[in-house]
Parts: sequence; structure tokens; C-alpha cells
Amino acid sequence: MIFSVARLNNLELADGRSILPRDGQYDRHHLGDVIGIAIHHTVPPLATSPLTIARYHVEKHGWPAIGYHFLVYDQGDLIWCLDLEEYGAHVRQRNHELWGIALVGDFTDHRPPQAQLRATYRLIAELQTIFGDFLPVHGHQGWALSLFPTACPGASHPTWLPYLQRTDTSLAAAMMASHPTASIPSPFTGEG
Repeated sequence: MIFSVARLNNLELADGRSILPRDGQYDRHHLGDVIGIAIHHTVPPLATSPLTIARYHVEKHGWPAIGYHFLVYDQGDLIWCLDLEEYGAHVRQRNHELWGIALVGDFTDHRPPQAQLRATYRLIAELQTIFGDFLPVHGHQGWALSLFPTACPGASHPTWLPYLQRTDTSLAAAMMASHPTASIPSPFTGEG
């Protein structure tokens, strides 16, 4: 599968929105209805390609398309999967108010690689910039209603999710726009 390149503000990413499998459309919302960003991890059999994940969601779950707005891979590759106005299917009964970012892999016992976290951080910074205001970032578990408990994004999330919840994402976006090769503080050392 060959992806075209899309721009999300100052960030280039692979665009899967028109080529990933679909069987219908999600409801749509106004960007002003979004109240936060949900972080997920995929677990086997989903720790694979965007095509495999999308097929699984459409064929096994009967969803109209892949459930996440974005996928982030271990080397920092970003795939844009759904338009920002689409609900998606990633936090039951909360899809109408959240954007979903899935880190591809199983983070039950270990944290994501540094490149994956840095790419996710940059993505969140760009989403914050587009939204024009701070959006809280929590794991799926943090957004889930009590009727639908989950361990997502994995038991290791207390060791890495706080890095993505930092409130200075607008500063990171500005830094990356003016210095695209600049480093973002590391979630492991606190250094760039």
C-alpha cells in the first residue's frame, strides 16, 4: 500500500484516509465539540500494518472504517487514518468528543520506543495548535466510562503517558515549526 503525504499544520504524515478499507461513514462532529485526545495501544493481532488494522476494524467489528484518527509506529512513522471531523470508534460512548491516537504495539509490559513517543508528542502539539486551545490527553482508560473499563493503553502507561500530557505542547509545535530538526525533550532522560 502506497500512501500519499499529507500535512497537518507543520507536520508531514502518511495519508491513509482515502485508501484504507471502509464500509460506510462515521458520524461527523464540529471540531469545537472535541474535548480531548485519547491515547491507545494496539495489541495482537493489531500490532501490524494500517491495512491489517483497518480490515480488522471493518470486517471483525463491523465498523465503517478504522477506529483511530492516527496510528504511530515504533520508528515514529505517522499515519493519518480519519478526518478530524469523523467520530471514529475508539472510546465507547465518547467517540463524539475525542480524537483517537493509537501507538502500534502492545505496551502492557514495556513502554513505547522513544521515537514513537516523540512522534506522538509532535502530533499532539499540532492537534493542539489546530484546535487553538489546550486539549487534555489521557489514555483510553482515563476517558472510558465506568461501564466499559479497559487496561488500554497498557499497564506500562504510568511510565510514559505523563510525557504526552505535558501542557507545553504549543511551545513544542512552535519550536518544531521554526526548527524541524530540533529535538523534543526525551521522555526517558528529560533531555533533547
